[in-house]
Amino acid sequence: MRFVLLTLAVGLAWGSPAIASPKKPSAPVEVQLESKPIAGGYEVRLVATPTRDVPTIELSVAGKQLAFGATVAGQARELVTRVRVRGGDGLEIVGNVIAAGRNRARVMRLGPPQQRAAKRVQVYTLPDGRQIGEVRR
Repeated sequence: MRFVLLTLAVGLAWGSPAIASPKKPSAPVEVQLESKPIAGGYEVRLVATPTRDVPTIELSVAGKQLAFGATVAGQARELVTRVRVRGGDGLEIVGNVIAAGRNRARVMRLGPPQQRAAKRVQVYTLPDGRQIGEVRR
């Protein structure tokens, strides 16, 4: 009986959150994605600032890519591009940064918010005459 209790106590201590594995690793970089309207579209700025020294850093946004060599912690790297958006339309873009073999991304919508289609309601009549509506995704 003592062996069972001892085994249980050790197992619980081993699996405790204090001894749990570390968080999922991510790129050691802070990413900012900004935009400002210009004639015919938007100017998009992707800024990446490493939190530790990295041997290379790659930035990409809206089809444009830029690679930098060794970058020290705190040194900002920047990619600026123009994105054409037709009047009244909108566009979602992804800014991606690869550093130390990992990536970090930000998503931004340019233009007006996307209109969502109304959900279709299916109406059913129950045997007692009541009607109910069902909405599915």
